[in-house]
Amino acid sequence: MLKKEQEVAVLGASHNPAPLMSTVIFIRCETSVSNHVIWSLFNTLFMNSCCLGFIALASSVKSRDRKMVGDLTRALACASTAKCLDIGALMVSILMTILLIVIPVLIFQVYRKIRRHHPGQKLCPRPVSHVLHLPFLPLPPEPSPVSALYPHMLFYSGIQ
Repeated sequence: MLKKEQEVAVLGASHNPAPLMSTVIFIRCETSVSNHVIWSLFNTLFMNSCCLGFIALASSVKSRDRKMVGDLTRALACASTAKCLDIGALMVSILMTILLIVIPVLIFQVYRKIRRHHPGQKLCPRPVSHVLHLPFLPLPPEPSPVSALYPHMLFYSGIQ
């Protein structure tokens, strides 16, 4: 007996001279890829701050298309991008909503406090109608009397 055959016999391999048949079964499991289309559509319609909702919608549609083609790796990557953009759009929109409510309330409270402590005084006692004149700049020319008739047109009497 040859040395190889003797080693195989010692190891306990079968003595059948026919080759072993093996069957490989590929089980394709359906991987669930959440593409966040509904959330992205909501962010696009109601909270589209900085266009994050629209970009998230485009990414989630791309994720859905990749899933239909069978490219699950790209579908998961696009779904992850859509989710991050949706979270960002939601956070920015909530922050903007809070600021749009809080800032006017604070301004109103300051206004009431000023009015309470200074009841008869105007908030702006001096009208700001004068023009700041810097000494190194020449004065603008005086408008002509015709400009009173046509205020939308500029007529000058002359250049100084």
